[in-house]
Amino acid sequence: MLQLPIDETEARLNLNVTWSDDDTDAKIYYTYTSAKSQIDDYAGCEVDYKNDILGKQLLKDLARYIWNDCRDEFESRFQHEIIKFRNDRMVRLYVSEREVGEGEEDTLRDV
Repeated sequence: MLQLPIDETEARLNLNVTWSDDDTDAKIYYTYTSAKSQIDDYAGCEVDYKNDILGKQLLKDLARYIWNDCRDEFESRFQHEIIKFRNDRMVRLYVSEREVGEGEEDTLRDV
C-alpha cells in the first residue's frame, strides 16, 4: 500500500476494514490523502499527524466521513473542533513569529 499520513493498521481499524485487496487499499489511500489535504487546508500548513493529536483525530474523523460517503456533513458536525484546531495553529504561528523576531521592535500596527 502507498504511504498514509498515519499508521496503516490504525487507518484500517479506524475504518473498520479487516481485509485487504487492491480496490480496498486504493480506496483507503484515496480516503486518507483526501482527508489529509482538507485538514492541512484547515491548518494552513502541512500537519505532523504523528505528533499533533487534534490534527490526527480530525484526520481520522474526516476519513470516516469520506469512507461512508458523507463528507458534506463533516464541517457542520465538527465545526467546534475545526475552529479550535485553526485557532491553535494561529497561536502557534504567532508565537513562532514572535520568537524569530525576539529582540526586534514590535512591527504590528495598532488597528
